[in-house]
Amino acid sequence: MTIKSNNIGTEMSCDDARDALSAMMDGEAYDADFNVIQRHLDVCPECKDHFDAQSALHVRLREECIEPQDPDLLWNNISAAISAEEDSQRRPGRAVDWRRVLPARTATFAAGAVVVVAVLILFNGSTIFSGKRMGDHPIIAETVGDFVTFRVRGYPLDIKSPSRLVIMRWLAERVDFRLPSGVVPPAGFRLVGGRICSFLNRRLVFFLFKRGKTAASLYVMSVAGLAVPDDIGGRAVSVHSSKGFSNVIWRSGGLLYVIVSNLPEAEAERFAKTLKQTI
Repeated sequence: MTIKSNNIGTEMSCDDARDALSAMMDGEAYDADFNVIQRHLDVCPECKDHFDAQSALHVRLREECIEPQDPDLLWNNISAAISAEEDSQRRPGRAVDWRRVLPARTATFAAGAVVVVAVLILFNGSTIFSGKRMGDHPIIAETVGDFVTFRVRGYPLDIKSPSRLVIMRWLAERVDFRLPSGVVPPAGFRLVGGRICSFLNRRLVFFLFKRGKTAASLYVMSVAGLAVPDDIGGRAVSVHSSKGFSNVIWRSGGLLYVIVSNLPEAEAERFAKTLKQTI
């Protein structure tokens, strides 16, 4: 995709901005720096309205189409729906009763849309940003991809509380590794909440910190069975950049810590080192 100027004087045309946003929401590869897109949205009300409408649609589909359930059960339901449709095509004249093969709330939607949305949610929007597409190590690609998906699609946090201890306790009860007792926000930031993620073949904890419009996430995961190159995630922090986001990684005590943020790299590194001292 070519970045070009337009009549509102931004680094990106409206068409390019909308194409990039659509690609992100659909899980396709995109070439634009997310910060360039954000700057365009800040000055273009039409594209901002378009983005808000698309985000609201994704949230509505997520809420209306799919009931939260075990991933294996969800995939079994999807497979059953596909098999039933194929069976009906082999036997003309026999209609499929979608209410029998899908949850009741999904019966009002077209089968194709249900399957597409279900697959996106099943994989939590993270596997669509694979290392091969983004040209990064999977640890970087998956965490940045999840953070972009979380922001663009407007996914909610699993737990929000003004109490850091409440957030920590809620998340700790839902993973099979021991969370650190610290995780104290650096000065100027506040811990908003957290969520449980599933990618890299494991369950992870996600903490969200905010300072005004600046957002920073901390992913915490077990390193067991995870291929971590020597130059990524050592005891000292390693700093990377992908799609306009800073990515800072380190490991300690059998856990891997990954920060993804829209902070400049130098500030993201300071944020990580300050946070690391509390863990």
